[in-house]
Amino acid sequence: PDLLMPSNIPVNNAHAKNANELYLSDSSKMALCQALCNEIQVYKEIIRHGINLSDDDIDQSMEELRQSCPIEAVVNTCPKERPNMQHRIEQRRGDLK
Repeated sequence: PDLLMPSNIPVNNAHAKNANELYLSDSSKMALCQALCNEIQVYKEIIRHGINLSDDDIDQSMEELRQSCPIEAVVNTCPKERPNMQHRIEQRRGDLK
């Protein structure tokens, strides 16, 4: 059976959302930013090395990040070390060297 049939896809977004349902408290935002710290660091690396981004694009992205996650936008390391995925990748795809 085709799992991507429209009848198999839930339509949770079919109803208008109340603004209160979309609100994240400041403490929830902070917790989310902390939990995503390593991912945010990777995002910053991608933004800085994007060959199709102008300096203005990079500045705008970094400013948006500072507004969303001010601590993670300025730090370069996170409390929880980024997992080393090289071993898993090598097992699945071969040596990266």
